[in-house]
Amino acid sequence: MLSLFFRRLLWMLPTLFVVSVLTFFVLSFVPPPPDPEEGKLVRDEAAMEERRRARFLDLPRFMNLDPVDVRARTFQAIRAIAEGGPDARFAENELVRLGGAALPHVIASLDAFDPERRARVAVALAPLAKRMHLPNASEASDPDRAVGLWRRFWDDRGVEFKPASVRTAIDRLARYRTASRAAELEALDTFVLPTLFERLPTPRDETTRDVAGSLVALAARVTGRPDTFGPDASLAEASACVARWRAWWLVHESDFTAFDGAARAAAMLRETRYGKWAAGAVLDLSTRELTGLALGRLMRGAPVTITILVGSITLAYSIGIALGMLSAAQRRRRTDLGVGAVVIALYATPTAALAALVIGAGADRGSLLWPTILVAAGLAATPARQQRTGIAEAMAHDYVLAARARGLSRARALTLHAARHALLATVTLLTVEPPSTLAAVFVAEAAFGLDGVGAAVVRAVAERDTSFLMLFTLLSAILASLFVLGSDLAHAGLDPRLRGRLAGAG
Repeated sequence: MLSLFFRRLLWMLPTLFVVSVLTFFVLSFVPPPPDPEEGKLVRDEAAMEERRRARFLDLPRFMNLDPVDVRARTFQAIRAIAEGGPDARFAENELVRLGGAALPHVIASLDAFDPERRARVAVALAPLAKRMHLPNASEASDPDRAVGLWRRFWDDRGVEFKPASVRTAIDRLARYRTASRAAELEALDTFVLPTLFERLPTPRDETTRDVAGSLVALAARVTGRPDTFGPDASLAEASACVARWRAWWLVHESDFTAFDGAARAAAMLRETRYGKWAAGAVLDLSTRELTGLALGRLMRGAPVTITILVGSITLAYSIGIALGMLSAAQRRRRTDLGVGAVVIALYATPTAALAALVIGAGADRGSLLWPTILVAAGLAATPARQQRTGIAEAMAHDYVLAARARGLSRARALTLHAARHALLATVTLLTVEPPSTLAAVFVAEAAFGLDGVGAAVVRAVAERDTSFLMLFTLLSAILASLFVLGSDLAHAGLDPRLRGRLAGAG
């Protein structure tokens, strides 16, 4: 039994992966919600592009053969600046946004231009010189001196633009948290971001909160994104701030990172919509402050939904098996006909109609008991019918007839032999109940005003929230897989001869 359990548990992993890929493929064709800027005479193109990137609509679905990194963005920007065309102004803003992360590539490419274009590129970095607090930053606006300023800077500080050097400097900042350590890193601008987010801790206590505060403040200064927390912030507030920064980095990591070697191969999978969703799901799981995240919204309603779902299935199968045995024992009698009529009537009546009748009779709208009973009422027909049919077939088997011929009573033959045999087919039905029952559970939640998963799913569909729908699908698949596992274990317990087959041993 133990080997069967672990074998089935391991098979859940590839199953969930296939489910996630297929679900993501289908959901990727769902159109995004309308942008608030659409239809306006004057639109904020930058805000529209940011919202588009936040949904990863600029990325391919599953494979990115040419991931765009900071090097590609830098070369594209400096070419536009050097040519001085209509896109030059946008390219200048883009180059300043990339900041220090673009400097190694800008300095290396200056000699590829003639003096006029070289000066044009160097002058475009003037806002960056001020942000980095460079000595003689005023020279960066002078076409005759800008190139010399940046070359002197690179000769003096170029050795610091190495990941190992940044890693050491950030470790010193985390240890000492002094203004001089922060200023040392601030001079490297956005080049520090990849290592900074690699070292950014989740606030767990006062020490990690202070370290995270220093690193977040540095990130805010070099990016111009005003999202920080003070030394008196609570752990929840600090965790929420760190979570927002990590979500931002998930979107913008490629803007400040160069993909070389193995990193480029990994980026072909990571820089895709599916890769970003998977990384975002891991980020949700690792975040203490889940409010507003997909997992947090799902967890708020999950206790209500799971209680009704599991409770109704358990109640329905308990009642259904008992009614099936009663019907089989009273076959073709009034009791059998009465039970069948009641069960079919409940099965045919919509859950919403039953809920309206019960609420009209004065049932408590905030109770979990009534929704569980109403959903179970609609489910009981299937196990009752299956159990009745299975017992009828088992009672006709030779071994049961032989036992009856030797004097075994009908009641004992039904309970000891036929019922156990019929349970195998009835238990198999459990594998398909959870997905088909969720719709009825959502209806019951809405009718009784319960804040379960159903309301969150409806909102996610209306808002086209792919992340939430993906997470809901995966967790539903996990729940269904657990029911399949429970069904296999029940089969192995009811009939020991099936254990070898279920474990794959023949």
